[in-house]
Amino acid sequence: MSLPDIWSRRKRLASGVQDVFQYESIPPKLRHQTLFIFADLQKAIGSNSDIASGVCEIMREELGVLTLGRGYPQNTLEELYNWFSDPAQSSTDEALDAIELYLRMTYYSAHRMYDAIVINCDSIVSRLNARFKEAGVGYQFIDQWVVKTANEFIHEGAVVPALNLLSKSRFATANDEFRKAFDEFRAGSYADCLVDCCKALESVLKVIGGERGWEIKETDPASKLIAAAFTHKFIPDYMQTQFGALRTMLESSVPTTRNKQGGHGAGNQANDIPEHLAAFQLHQTASILVFLGACDR
Repeated sequence: MSLPDIWSRRKRLASGVQDVFQYESIPPKLRHQTLFIFADLQKAIGSNSDIASGVCEIMREELGVLTLGRGYPQNTLEELYNWFSDPAQSSTDEALDAIELYLRMTYYSAHRMYDAIVINCDSIVSRLNARFKEAGVGYQFIDQWVVKTANEFIHEGAVVPALNLLSKSRFATANDEFRKAFDEFRAGSYADCLVDCCKALESVLKVIGGERGWEIKETDPASKLIAAAFTHKFIPDYMQTQFGALRTMLESSVPTTRNKQGGHGAGNQANDIPEHLAAFQLHQTASILVFLGACDR
């Protein structure tokens, strides 16, 4: 969704200066803009659902406090807004948690109503994403989840299509694994991120292979699943080198030995994985999943 065509925005765009995404802070201006969007989401679903109250209850327990922020708010709406709007009271991660909760509760209510309300909520959330993008803050909100955007082109060209593909019920397991990989990347658990990238790839191939009658087993690793895809001409022969490189990185970047149940021995230790490698693999996995989805049409 485009933002209003006003002078200051046209001036910024005309300057040709593009902000680099940053992830450390959500500036006060963007926090205030987010609160306007919260209000619009509440209007969209009506007054029967008190989203602010639900968010406050969960965040109080998460933070181990009786009241969010400082002062003596008159109600939960004031409590949430005062706390959320002030970076000194709510950290970036806490603010992202609150946004994610607000979106999930909103959509839970919307899906119990009419399709038109869900569509309206989608439009409002797209405005939220546009605000974050314009502010140069590297997070987007896809299907009620916070996603870290390392690169706008990759995000819109690979990550979003991959999440759309995995939202299909047949890919529910892969969807959980891929989203978990994003959560682990955001938490700095880069080795675990690579493991779940591999799991998501394996799960997608198992679903596709099972539906197409490939001779594969539930315990087959990525190498055998990819080999089956080539054997059955699902992936063109000329792509073998590229997929071999993907498989090698997914399997060797985390040098742990997993048994057929996916378990790890107590003595296995994963090497330290740098953030840039995890980001590269996360987005490369997204691209591969999109490619597999296209082959499956």
